[in-house]
Amino acid sequence: SFVNNILTIDDARYSGTTFLFLGDYVDGGPHSVEVILYLMAFKILMPGQVFLLRGNHELRATNSNVSRYGSRCLLRQCQSLFGKQASVIHENINKVFDSLPLAAFIKDQI
Repeated sequence: SFVNNILTIDDARYSGTTFLFLGDYVDGGPHSVEVILYLMAFKILMPGQVFLLRGNHELRATNSNVSRYGSRCLLRQCQSLFGKQASVIHENINKVFDSLPLAAFIKDQI
């Protein structure tokens, strides 16, 4: 299964590999909250090895768009998982998104 094949943080930490994730982490998949929380944990534990870029779904207007994404939007997933705390959690996730860069330099290239 997917979960059994996912890279564990411990595996990555000791590999010395640098990871660049390219955005759209919450683009309407059924596990958007789990994906972004996993990536945030990855970044916290390996700040010099993990880099997250911002995609268009990391914008409040997109990840809160219930009319377009319905139950798949990040806001609805937060409401389903966290109930009364959903708006606070959704806002805090978006504050993290606000701080993400739009591009990265790799060997002096964008």
